[in-house]
Amino acid sequence: MLATPTEKRVNGANAHEAVERTDDGSVLSLNDAAMVRAAMEGRSTTMRILIEGGADVNVRLVDGWTPLMTAVWNAHLDTVNLLIKLKADVNIQTVNGWTALMIAAWNGRADFAQILLMARAKYDLCDENGKTALMWAAQKGSLEVAQILVIHGANIESRNSQGMTAFDYAVRESHPDVAEYLASRRGK
Repeated sequence: MLATPTEKRVNGANAHEAVERTDDGSVLSLNDAAMVRAAMEGRSTTMRILIEGGADVNVRLVDGWTPLMTAVWNAHLDTVNLLIKLKADVNIQTVNGWTALMIAAWNGRADFAQILLMARAKYDLCDENGKTALMWAAQKGSLEVAQILVIHGANIESRNSQGMTAFDYAVRESHPDVAEYLASRRGK
């Protein structure tokens, strides 16, 4: 299951020893730590100030999450738009292979999926199990996200490491509207 942006962030035995770390194990700068917190809370003005002060728009935490992913997870549309405007990399993957687009698909957020795709998010990147954003949309029953992904060119026939397609996930999870849509788009 997907870890939330607040999980696996703090290392140490107790609060006094805890520090936030990047994906390479180094300690986050105060600006970068504040950047992640601002993304989590949707504080776009704070983020702009931090970036002007040298914070990294693409800072990666120990699990690979970025401010953009955190803003998508927490449904902060203005923050996502700001991060994209400030050149956040929409295709960074977590240590488990997740992207901001997969997070939008997981949460059924067609608005975020559309924004990310317009910012050139790659729709066929795979997580560690070979699942694409379309597979996540199908598994979660998000017809609107599935439609947006297919319109942008997502491969309906892609298979994960277990040989399953997005259609298979829609059927397995009892999402007949998504399964019917995907079946109607095969071969097109």
